[in-house]
Amino acid sequence: SSRNMQAGSLHPAAMSMWQSIRQTRTPMSTLQEVDFSSMSRSAETTMPRQKPDISASKGIYESVLVAGFGGVHYTMVKGKVVFVHPFFLLLPCLPVFSVQITALLALRMDLPVSKNINEDEYDEILFQVRLLMTIVVGLMNFQRLWSSVQMLFLALNPHFWVQVCSHHDAPVSGKRNSAELIALLSCTALLMSAFVNYAVGVDSISVILAGENVKEVVFDCLALTFLQDLDEYAWQFLRKVLNLSSLEDFSFELDYPNRIYTEENELTHEKASRFAFPALAEVALDWTSCLGVRSFAVELITVLLLFFVYQRQLFVLLLAIDSGVLPVARDICLQRSIHDFSRAASAFLEIIEDYLILFNVHEKIQELASKDGVLKGCPDDLYHGLNFRDHIELSKKRPLTVGFGLSVFAAILVMPKILRVVHGDSVLALESASMDEEQGGDMESLHQRQDFTEKRLLRVEE
Repeated sequence: SSRNMQAGSLHPAAMSMWQSIRQTRTPMSTLQEVDFSSMSRSAETTMPRQKPDISASKGIYESVLVAGFGGVHYTMVKGKVVFVHPFFLLLPCLPVFSVQITALLALRMDLPVSKNINEDEYDEILFQVRLLMTIVVGLMNFQRLWSSVQMLFLALNPHFWVQVCSHHDAPVSGKRNSAELIALLSCTALLMSAFVNYAVGVDSISVILAGENVKEVVFDCLALTFLQDLDEYAWQFLRKVLNLSSLEDFSFELDYPNRIYTEENELTHEKASRFAFPALAEVALDWTSCLGVRSFAVELITVLLLFFVYQRQLFVLLLAIDSGVLPVARDICLQRSIHDFSRAASAFLEIIEDYLILFNVHEKIQELASKDGVLKGCPDDLYHGLNFRDHIELSKKRPLTVGFGLSVFAAILVMPKILRVVHGDSVLALESASMDEEQGGDMESLHQRQDFTEKRLLRVEE
């Protein structure tokens, strides 16, 4: 009764139940006027953020992009967390890239570039090992090439810099930095990674075809993969020495839509402050409206780029087998022609050769490609680069091989993405239908609970 409750003679559990009933008492008229849209917006911020499917490698090149969103930091003695700026991670990328590209070029120059691989005596075991190691190196290079291409495209995508959330003290959110600057630093590092991964895939064909025996082929391929993994070893060394956070503890997360755009479909102040030129950012976002971080267009472009890379490697291999000329010989002649016929490209290559390569590669190229060298002046009929006419001729000469190779690449790279989109649309429709049904059941349950609570409250008051 009311007198017993006022006197405090009611059991504590019963008293707490009474208080909870009084707190949840809401007339039905009030319940019907609740703004469920505002409830959904507030509930949205309590839901876990979505994580895009970004398969980033754990190397020093990728750490530059991760650092822009606060993924690289170190903890001071008193527990204060200090975020590392991407510029300070780009600096150690330069010597790592210098070592990798120097070793790859030295290996390229040391190969028997004038060798005719069709003149070798046929060895069935060596032929099978060459074919096997070509597939193995391609598989080992796939993850790293995928990661570098995907992250490079994301760094160039303006939607990536507004949709991905970051710590409020991260470099991309700071007042003295801008998304344009961090994107420039990240793209520079990721271009280094993409170039090294592509060079390993192309040079591996020459290394495998030039091998004289099984042991030489296997160990040369292991040397290439070691050079490719050098950026991961450099990151592990840098992380241990400087006590930096691990890249495995970081993952990109998409921000909530109401924190990205306002009701007028403009960038919020928080997102617009990331850019040095917000007006240009708005224009870029409008022009690339279909290129969201989780959009099908982004995944399709990444897949098509990888398909182009692997189909090119297939034709490079077939051209080498058909002509007997190692692909590295064509690459050396191409480097020589760039130096001789393009001043702008020659000046750019000279800067790289002078400051990043640890030996005089230009002198070595001139020695090999001169008329008195082993390449005999690089005649175009023998050492020309792969062109569209070669694609047509090789397709006519080896239609089964070309058709099978392209079909395998399409089945592995392109078809899973298309099936994922088709399956994803059906799953999304089913989830939407089940969500509507579940929300309808929740509303009915809420009304029943409200009726039960009011009846119980009336009985207690009586």
